[in-house]
Formats: sequence, structure tokens, C-alpha cells
Amino acid sequence: MRISLRQVIAVVIFFWVLALFYEALTAPPRLYVDGVLVEIERSRSMMLAVAALFGATALLILVRMFSQTISVIKGSIANFLIIVLALAIFIINLIQLNLEASGYSIIFLVFVLVAMHANRVFSCQHYFALSSALIAILLVLVMVHGFPDGRWIGGLHPGFTGAFALAATYFAARSSSNLRWVMYAIAFFFSAIVSSRYAIVAITLVIISDALAVNLRLSMTKLLLLMISFSAVVFILAIGFDYFLQTLLQTDDPSRGIGSGFSGRLDMYSDFYPQINQRPLFGYGFRNRNAYFPTHNGILDYMLENGVLLFALFFVIILARLLQCVVRVRHEWNRRDLLRIGCWCAWLFSGFFIPQLINFGDAFALMTIFLLTDDGTPVPNTIVTT
Repeated sequence: MRISLRQVIAVVIFFWVLALFYEALTAPPRLYVDGVLVEIERSRSMMLAVAALFGATALLILVRMFSQTISVIKGSIANFLIIVLALAIFIINLIQLNLEASGYSIIFLVFVLVAMHANRVFSCQHYFALSSALIAILLVLVMVHGFPDGRWIGGLHPGFTGAFALAATYFAARSSSNLRWVMYAIAFFFSAIVSSRYAIVAITLVIISDALAVNLRLSMTKLLLLMISFSAVVFILAIGFDYFLQTLLQTDDPSRGIGSGFSGRLDMYSDFYPQINQRPLFGYGFRNRNAYFPTHNGILDYMLENGVLLFALFFVIILARLLQCVVRVRHEWNRRDLLRIGCWCAWLFSGFFIPQLINFGDAFALMTIFLLTDDGTPVPNTIVTT
């Protein structure tokens, strides 16, 4: 039986999501020693098994579908630059004898290849199924651990819960299904109950961009009704503004309030400059978090890990994607590219608050790599045989 590229990619993404579920479900409970949260080490056997699966899949893609892989890379300058980025990370870390970082860079390259193909062959149904799977993981976690205890669901950090919710929102948006609005509501609910502020704002940005894209097709009457409804929501929020600030955003929390820069990270940012000055060109190693003091800012930590040069290349790729969207929208207003712009804005905002941009055990990385490799290819409404 001949296996199609779409089937191979779907199986691999399924195992990636399964690994994310395993990571979230087996997150160790919080342990405090003298009031300080202590990280508990745990087995990484599941993630290693998934990494091996991705390695095998990469060989399958490169050997059996070599021409398709080349066409995907050649068809987009940004895709080509992403491959250059992954290979550069591998070579630089290998030269520095940072073998663990070199291994992670190979996994990154495999993820990129898989996502490049997925962006070409996945249908709206695939993206809705992916969004549903991420929402289902959050529902199962609540069923197992109950509702949040001090913002944590079991041993899952609220930031990771927010990442699941944001990734679910992103894939729901790409599905174009009418049920995506239900997914938006559920994702927003989960980000709110754990007070994941970056996720609340980012999900709102995606919803607004989707609403604006849809409204381009609305009649004046429907648009007027939408504006009235939006004004009513703003009025309700204005009435409950104090509750919104103190309860949902928790600005009265000393470690997360206004005095701490709303996120409690300003003190951590001060450690960035002396560290990057020590190793500006090539950084401390890809995902080598033990080699530097993290700033809890994914964008700054990416620069610490990979240096200024690869950081610049990374953001050249992002600018290329954004410019492509802007040019297309100026030529012809369309939901696909308007939504991509909204998702990139949500991603850039989240990048300042998520601990790592690329963490293979985090749903945010799933969104990152799909968004990074999305070249704007139209998404079919139904599964098309390839």
C-alpha cells in the first residue's frame, strides 16, 4: 500500500501532540523549599522516543519524497532561509563541541521539514482536528487535576496552559470552520482561569484579526450590529474594570503588578546585557539553558542561545513572512493573509513573555514552527488526494 505524504505528516504531528499531552499530564507537582519553587527532574523517555520518530520520518521524507522536499524549499526564499538557519545552528554548535545543542538543532530541522510539508498538504479539517486535540488535552487535565489551584492545573505552569490555549486558537483560525469561534471561547476561558496574560492578549489579537477579515464580507447592516455589540462589550468591561485588573490580570500581585513591570521580569531583563556581551556572536548554545541565566523572555533568550548573527537571520525570516502578507493584502484583501498578520502580531507579543520560542515539549513551539514555515499556500476546505 502506497503511503501518501499527507498521511506520513499527519501521523508525525499526531505523535508530537501525544508527546505534548504526556509532558503536560506527567508534569511533577509543585515543591516548595523555604518558600522557593524547586524544579523536579523527570524521565524524558517519551520525548526521546518522539525525537527518534521524527528522525525516522525525516529520512522517509528525504529519501522517498526528495523532489517534493526540494520543491517546497525552492518555492520560497523564507523556507530556504529557515533551512539555512537550522543548518547554521547545527554547524556552529558542532564546532563548539556542544553535542546536545547539535542534537536539538537536528530535531529542529526535522520539525521544520515536517511543518513545511504540512502547510502544503493539510486541509481545514486537519487544522480543526489539531485545534480540537489541544483543547481536549486541557479538558483532560482539568478532569484529572481539577480547576487551577493558585493558577496551576496540576503541575502545569500557567504559561504552558496559555501556550496550549494560544496554539489551539491559531490552528482553529487556520481551519476556517464555523466552530472555530467555539474553540476561541474555550481557549480564552482556559487562559483566563490561569491568568496567563500574554495568552489572553494574544488570543484576543487573533480573534480580532479573524473578525476583521470576516467583516470585509458583511453587509452594512451586519457590520453596524457588530459595532453595537462590540460597544456593549466594552461598556460591560468598563463597569467591571477594577475586577478585570485585580482578578483576571492580578495586578495586585507584588511579583506581577505594576511595580514589577506587570510581568515580574524587569529584574530578569537586567541580566541580559552582561550575558550577551560575553558571547555576542554565537551565544551559549541552542536550548542550552543551563549555560546562561534565562530572562523569561523568549526573544531575548533566543539571542542568548544563538548569538546576534543567527538572531538577525531568524528575524529576517519573520520580516519576509510579514512583508509577503502585507504585499498580498495591498494587492487583494483576503482572510488568509489578514489572519497571518494577526497571528504574527500575537506571536511577537507572546515572544516577550514565553520562556522559550522553540521548546519541543511546549505547544507554543508547535505554533511557532507552523507559522514560521507558512508560505501562504491556500488551505483546501476538505482533504484532497495527493
